Amino acid sequence: MTGEYNYLDLIRSVVDLLSRDLDEIEEIIESARVRDEVPFAVIKARRAIENLIEDVEDFESEIESPEAREVLEELIIKLQEALEALDKCQKGSEKCYSSNEIDMGCVDCYYEVLSDIADDVIHGARKKLKKMIRRLKKGSEGGALFKSQKEKRKKALGEASRLHDFIEDTLNERANELNAIAQVFDNVSNPTNLFENIDDRTVFILRLLLELSESGVYVGEVLSALTGLKSVTADPVDREVNIRLPSKNSEKGYYEQSLPLQTLFYRYPPFEPISLEDRDGISGSHTWFVKIKNTDYYNHQGYMYVHPQSIKDLGFDPRNPVHDATISDTHETMGAIYPEHVFKIKPVSVLEAKDGYIILAVSINPKKRERVYIKYGSEFIKEVLKKKLNKQSIRDIYVDELRKKGHRGKIYEPTDLTYTWYCTSGYGLSTDPLDVKCPFRKWCKYGNECGGRKWKWTRRIFPKVFLDVERSYSGIDNTNGLLSPIVMRNVRIEEEYPSAHLSMPESGLPVVFKFKVPFRRSLPKTNIIGFRIAPEFLELVVRTVLDEKALRSPELAKVLTYELWKGGPEVKLGDVLLTKFFIYDKAEKGFRTYDLLRKRSNSLLKEYLWMRENLLVKSMPYDGRYFRKFLEWATKTILHSLSHAFLSYVSVELQIETSNLVYLYDEREGLVLVAENSPIGAIDIIGALNEWCKANGYGDGNCYKSFIEKFFRKELEFLQEHEEDTVQYADRVKSVVSSVSREDDLKDLRDAIINLYNEFIENGLVLDVHSLSTHLLLSSAGETNLEKLIAEKELGVDIKKAHRYFDDILLTAVPNYCIDGCTTCVVVDRGCTEGLSQTYTVSKKLMEFTIGVLLGEYSLRGPGGSYLKKLLGIARESVEAMSPYLDDEGIETLIELAEKGIHVKLSTRPEFVREYGEKLRKAGIEVVEIRNEHDKWYCLDGWLLIKPTANMNLESENYNSFVIKLGRCW
Repeated sequence: MTGEYNYLDLIRSVVDLLSRDLDEIEEIIESARVRDEVPFAVIKARRAIENLIEDVEDFESEIESPEAREVLEELIIKLQEALEALDKCQKGSEKCYSSNEIDMGCVDCYYEVLSDIADDVIHGARKKLKKMIRRLKKGSEGGALFKSQKEKRKKALGEASRLHDFIEDTLNERANELNAIAQVFDNVSNPTNLFENIDDRTVFILRLLLELSESGVYVGEVLSALTGLKSVTADPVDREVNIRLPSKNSEKGYYEQSLPLQTLFYRYPPFEPISLEDRDGISGSHTWFVKIKNTDYYNHQGYMYVHPQSIKDLGFDPRNPVHDATISDTHETMGAIYPEHVFKIKPVSVLEAKDGYIILAVSINPKKRERVYIKYGSEFIKEVLKKKLNKQSIRDIYVDELRKKGHRGKIYEPTDLTYTWYCTSGYGLSTDPLDVKCPFRKWCKYGNECGGRKWKWTRRIFPKVFLDVERSYSGIDNTNGLLSPIVMRNVRIEEEYPSAHLSMPESGLPVVFKFKVPFRRSLPKTNIIGFRIAPEFLELVVRTVLDEKALRSPELAKVLTYELWKGGPEVKLGDVLLTKFFIYDKAEKGFRTYDLLRKRSNSLLKEYLWMRENLLVKSMPYDGRYFRKFLEWATKTILHSLSHAFLSYVSVELQIETSNLVYLYDEREGLVLVAENSPIGAIDIIGALNEWCKANGYGDGNCYKSFIEKFFRKELEFLQEHEEDTVQYADRVKSVVSSVSREDDLKDLRDAIINLYNEFIENGLVLDVHSLSTHLLLSSAGETNLEKLIAEKELGVDIKKAHRYFDDILLTAVPNYCIDGCTTCVVVDRGCTEGLSQTYTVSKKLMEFTIGVLLGEYSLRGPGGSYLKKLLGIARESVEAMSPYLDDEGIETLIELAEKGIHVKLSTRPEFVREYGEKLRKAGIEVVEIRNEHDKWYCLDGWLLIKPTANMNLESENYNSFVIKLGRCW
């Protein structure tokens, strides 16, 4: 399927350009690359400034110095002014870009604003803060001091240290980021006639053909490049990289495989040992790395511990004889490696490295100097391989070595380096089969604290690595309305991979590898289908969920409160969301969950209640900054959850493999999109959608809306069935007779855990099973919260026994495996843009409520005047209103709609026609008189029916319900 694009014209265009001079072709390709960066640089610029504002606001709330707070407040004001200036830059153009035309005035304006922020605004704030640091340090100097003076000095030094870290970690990094984005605008030259009548697909294929010619080209590869398809199976062409993989059969000991960059990341992620046997029969002997920011370097007693900051490209410092690991022929622009310039990735064979292994020390909390240590390889395996021993002989020697070290447990295969020894607290991981004792104690402060007692080995393979993905788009027309289908061709999508995540065994501690230079991948001309939900509507959904008054409605109380399991505690959806946001916000998007959940149970609850009061009492009623932050998170959570579900729906309905699709969402615009994972739109999902319409008997006019409506109905049905499944699962768990119910000491511990969990829930803190488990097993000052609970309740259970049976105890205490999202409903194993933090940015219950409101199954409830005004403001074409009663504000709202070009028709009682009729008709509003009619309804765009309990008395803030129905109004 080729869709609407004429591929014969495309081939002619490519052939014509290939006849030109090579320098001219390269100039076209390079100019196109720079030009295509513009719309994404526009997006990144706004995002960078908004992120900086958020960083400054968060830091301002932590710092105590009035002078510092004044500087930070001034910085926030200037950054907000910069955002307004960027809006003015774009007047008359969309992202400084339209088709092949660049708005150079907009480009120059962006460059000036960004340069001013980086060079003047941030520099000025940095200069003032550095002066304060010097004053604080100078003021803390002195001789013998009284205790109160010592405390004051300590406080001043702490404040100075925080200011220093803020300058280094935030202001400097953000300034560098803004300078890099400004450089993109500076690189854009004045438009020339180079691109006249040249399609982006042509430029993409030219670039691909030139790369093929450098590596040796075959006819089939040329045809693939020209058609955008690898074969008759319609797999889309994407740029590929060659990775050298271990082989047990090859004489060379390796073979090369070509893979698209995205496939490479998912099949052989960086930092994860490759589960293939080499010619020596060793699995996991190869891995490959990416230069990362958050690492440390060690050279200890003759051993060199490599850190990627000393790596060149992706290779190691030449002083260290680790095999090369490079991405060759790369070039950087805007701090990114472009995959189209990547040809080879060579893995590192850690067996041949110095001493047979390397160690990475990854910083997980710079402020507390916390690191996670990961050891790859094995000196023992290297030595026995030199003797050319077979696998059985290696195993025999290994067993003897373990016995010498006092190990009496089960023995696993020593030649499989994908199995790991690990720290149960999450601070270390080793593939070396002889590491029966923690090899990191000389560096790890927790290793010294626990004496290595938390080090163990079970049948645990190296944890999976997940890639963090940021997707941006350009070329999507603006849409309005409460719910609008989006079906478009020729959309440009850019992917950026800024980091990788893994979850440490048993503990679940998230580890983030922050790439020094993010990978980038582009889909220059692809096709998308999706929909837009008005952000104003999503805001009303979230407000309804949080509003305690809304729960007074028996109908909504059934939806917004639910039992965690049959006969179990009842929770409010609002509390579930507040708990997720609490972890997301206080634990830095979920990546500092350890620091948060390590707190004692009473401290954790106290901090949650403080956050809750700050949000619901001090911020929400006044539409404050903190509530807006929650609202942004909740909107993102709805759209992210819908994106996961919609991708699956599109794959099933249109019979397209999920690997050939990608999703993205935009919380600012309310967009949920699924695009084909094809650079030039070769799969043609729009053609597949049109075929679906014909097969299901839909006409051209309403098919896309029907496709979206069917998605919502199927998803709501699935979520409701899934809820029943979780209840049945909990019943089965409770009916299982286990050791917990037979032994009194374990039963007492189970009851204590249940009581603690109920105390959390009564105060609105609704932890899922994983978070509760993590909280209980984490330690502070050498004692886990589980041990603390046993001591406080004076339970007669042995500590070792409690840990041994902990999983069984927790399973019967909290038998719901899916409190608000699991891999069966909204969580995905692979392909999520959020990596490990997706747990805190998806919600099955919030998605279910949102869909239910859209389909009229559930109602919105809130202050009638403000809610109705927001809903009416969503219309884009027409509003037909039936309202027996009116007031002045209701009339003004209808007139404002008419002034926007929206067709408005009002049906109301005779007395209101007499009072307001002339004024309404002058505004172009059609007025109809009705008698003996008490119904109230509003039809938006002929497709969306709103049935409220509210009239057009918009000055009233009485609580009202709003039922929405999709489809034709009548």
